[in-house]
Amino acid sequence: MRFSDSIDIVLATSFLQEFVEARRAAGLNNTPPCLWSHTPPPELKGISTDSLSANAGFVTFVIFPRHVEGQKLDRTVWSLSTFHAYVSYHVKVGH
Repeated sequence: MRFSDSIDIVLATSFLQEFVEARRAAGLNNTPPCLWSHTPPPELKGISTDSLSANAGFVTFVIFPRHVEGQKLDRTVWSLSTFHAYVSYHVKVGH
């Protein structure tokens, strides 16, 4: 994820850190684990990240079979594909 505005960067960083921590709350322990980092995940090893600036970060969700069983597949794909818009919305509302 990348944000260009300095305020957006700070808000997005805080939001994503809280998002990662929220999984520890009661009732959310069955959600996919979420990781956030300024460095690329191991799965991207060997892929050039030279074009990324300091305002980029990487969000990783760990999807298990239970997250995509039956009718959960559509909801999971939708949630992952719209995650950037979700974060962007909350960052913009936060100003």
